[in-house]
Amino acid sequence: LCGRGVTTNRHVGNENFRSLVNCNKELYVSSTKKQKMRISRSIVEAVRSLDPPGRFLEKDQNSQTWFDIGDKKAVEKTSQALRDGAAGLRKQLSEDLNDPDFLSAVFDMDVVPEEKKAPAPKKDPKKTPLKKGHRRTMSNPTVESNTAKGKVMGLKR
Repeated sequence: LCGRGVTTNRHVGNENFRSLVNCNKELYVSSTKKQKMRISRSIVEAVRSLDPPGRFLEKDQNSQTWFDIGDKKAVEKTSQALRDGAAGLRKQLSEDLNDPDFLSAVFDMDVVPEEKKAPAPKKDPKKTPLKKGHRRTMSNPTVESNTAKGKVMGLKR
């Protein structure tokens, strides 16, 4: 059920939907844009293929009847549910990947204690070859952006 409040939050279908979404959040945050759309669509398809089929319903405020919102809006709502809390999950994943104990537990690696590790050689940034792939760079340094709102605020002339 689309909507806000205790009634919709406690609906068994919504609880099952949130459970399905939570099982896929980690995969979602580490996926490409194309993969994210596939994940969202697959969740909608999984809900709709249940027996009896699950539906994505919204209440018409005029007639007070429920209607199906369709696949497009259901995928949008699912994508939003997958994004909720993603920043914290991304941060946790990043911390986990920097923790040698976590990595050894996941990959069954031998961990060398910090005091026995040889210091990493310092690299000269001028001699470091650039890696191929996408890099986020500011292509127009005269544009100031407000990252909180994600909108360009003004141009310097």
